[in-house]
Amino acid sequence: MEAFMNMFNWQAEEPEVVEKNPSLESRIEVGSVTSLRMTLETSNSGREAGRKAPPQKVSLEQAEPSASTATQDVPELVKTTSTDRHDNAAEELLKGLQKQLDEAEKKKTSTANASAMVPAKKAARAEASKKKPAEDEPADRSIRKHYHVIQGKLGQGASGMVRRAIHKSSGTVRAVKGVRIAKDADAVAFDKEVANLKQLQHPNIIGYVDTFSAKGNRFMVMELCEGGDLCDLLGNRKFVNETDTFIIMQDVLSAISYMHEKNIAHRDLKLDNCMLQTKRALRDNTVKVIDFGLSKECKEGEVMKSHVGTPWYVAPEVLQRRYGREIDFWSAGAMMYMLLSATPPFEGDTDQEIVQKVAKGKFSFTGPRWESIMPETKNLVGYFMEKDPEARLSATLALSHPFIKSARVRDSAVLFSKAKAGLYNSLENFKNKRPIAVA
Repeated sequence: MEAFMNMFNWQAEEPEVVEKNPSLESRIEVGSVTSLRMTLETSNSGREAGRKAPPQKVSLEQAEPSASTATQDVPELVKTTSTDRHDNAAEELLKGLQKQLDEAEKKKTSTANASAMVPAKKAARAEASKKKPAEDEPADRSIRKHYHVIQGKLGQGASGMVRRAIHKSSGTVRAVKGVRIAKDADAVAFDKEVANLKQLQHPNIIGYVDTFSAKGNRFMVMELCEGGDLCDLLGNRKFVNETDTFIIMQDVLSAISYMHEKNIAHRDLKLDNCMLQTKRALRDNTVKVIDFGLSKECKEGEVMKSHVGTPWYVAPEVLQRRYGREIDFWSAGAMMYMLLSATPPFEGDTDQEIVQKVAKGKFSFTGPRWESIMPETKNLVGYFMEKDPEARLSATLALSHPFIKSARVRDSAVLFSKAKAGLYNSLENFKNKRPIAVA
């Protein structure tokens, strides 16, 4: 407030008074208009009492005044004129003081208003700085207001890098996928991925948390899986036994069945895109499907034409650019093949060589590793990887397979012996069955 007073060169204690009539002003209380008017009225009444009576009016019929009478009236007229001028000076002084008081009041009001506006202006500037961060701040400044993003790559998806992040308020650890938006198509793809993932709430599908945007970047916050992907599992073990393979496939197939119920095809299922939720033993763990960057809405019977996927896992019909969501079943079979043997169903020195073999759709179960695997397990892999999409085993039907259905049974040896003895329905019943239609 004091700064604003100085700025306007105004003192609040008393207004400046113009000295025009010291004898009159000595009786004026400074700053009081009422006192000023009362003083003027008292002064005027005193003067009125000391005046002589004004001359009487003379009728036109009376004789003209003599020279002596006219001479006597002149001083009286002069006195009256001098008194009026004195009254006018006092009135002018009153007006001047009133004007000064009005100006002082205006300055007070202006200063008060200016002082009141300061917090509002500061708040407005602070809000504007929140909405429009400085250009020299980091590109992911928006998400950093809510999360501590830890440097270092946690994973690499088809459309962006994944890092670990800690929520500032709750301390919850999350995974954050960052995508660089270089063109409009990138933004459209990111929005579609988010839209598809929001529809999928399933224990075997990565959970969506939140989305942030910054200049040239988008960020998707998801639940964190700390057990690594299935490629890491395979690398540590060299191969996965049949019991653990069925546990994994139970979770993967459950996710695929649910996705298709929601009319969404993943289109890039592979070991890299399946994560273990924790570092616990596989039987007590959960597999979650991640990375929906290539996912697409697709109802039963609809045709997709985009050339997408990974050579080791891609279905033959994708190479013809005419396919349905059955391509996810083929990819599940390729994953199962690699878990059991630690080798891909189609090998080649280049991607071109691999896709040429995929187009033919012929693979084999040869090699030392396959000699110890049950024929029923091999058949299950073959049912997924039928070249004809309509003859391919669906995820929903596969979940009723005795090996998949009872994958987490503790004594798996008993389960397999029962299956071999024919106590369950013959596994041949699954062969050549058309996939179950999913609503």
